[in-house]
Amino acid sequence: MFHVAMAPENQLLKYPDLNLDLGKYDYNYIIWKSLSNTLRLFKNLRIIFVSNDPHFNIPESENIVRVVLDVNAAQPLYERAYAMAAYVRSSMFDHQTAFLDSDTFVGLNLSNLFTKNFDIGVTLRIASNLMPFNEGVIFAAPPRTGLVKAFFNSYVATYEKLVQEKFFADYYGDIRRWRGGQLSLNTITSVFLDKKKAAKLALKPRICVFPVDRFNFSFEETVRYNKAQLDSKFIFHLKGNRKIMVDVLLGYLDRKPPATV
Repeated sequence: MFHVAMAPENQLLKYPDLNLDLGKYDYNYIIWKSLSNTLRLFKNLRIIFVSNDPHFNIPESENIVRVVLDVNAAQPLYERAYAMAAYVRSSMFDHQTAFLDSDTFVGLNLSNLFTKNFDIGVTLRIASNLMPFNEGVIFAAPPRTGLVKAFFNSYVATYEKLVQEKFFADYYGDIRRWRGGQLSLNTITSVFLDKKKAAKLALKPRICVFPVDRFNFSFEETVRYNKAQLDSKFIFHLKGNRKIMVDVLLGYLDRKPPATV
């Protein structure tokens, strides 16, 4: 889980396709609850919490590794792309891994995802006004780490290329602050999934596409969900303004018994 403490002047996001004030939400509360629920429900998971704040309040547990990075807090998504790339190059990358936004909650044991044969897992959503692949949830399997590294090498290289493109600068401003990770992920994933384009590449990571409805699920405020529906979700993601629904989600998670496996 990656989190950057941002100065107030960087918390207001205004783009043609996004209007979000991050300062409205209590990330201290959201992250504490996310981590504490994961610790309670899944005894076999290790959490690596990456932040620029060495004093950020998280639960004390031998299952949590705190990593403090000196990053540019005005460019959080750019810094996160490089943090993920650094992780897969490091000795810490010795287990199946989920890269998660700091407003995500684990609902089911993530170990069960990795029975599929893949290097990188992404979640797909079908909506005309949204990019199909969401960077808030990415899975990485270490058996063929060279291919995972190839994926993240392409991720950061694409990011660097898009930063230089006038079109994106005119539309979004500095995409190192926001949107750049999403654009880069969608670009490279589309290439790796395209058989003709991927055939020209020396290293071709195996990409597994998971449906967003179960593996990167977001509530819709106008929909009432029953317990059986929520019991099928691996990852809950409080995207955008859905962070106001954190207590609704906690009302469900707090009643879940710990996983037995």
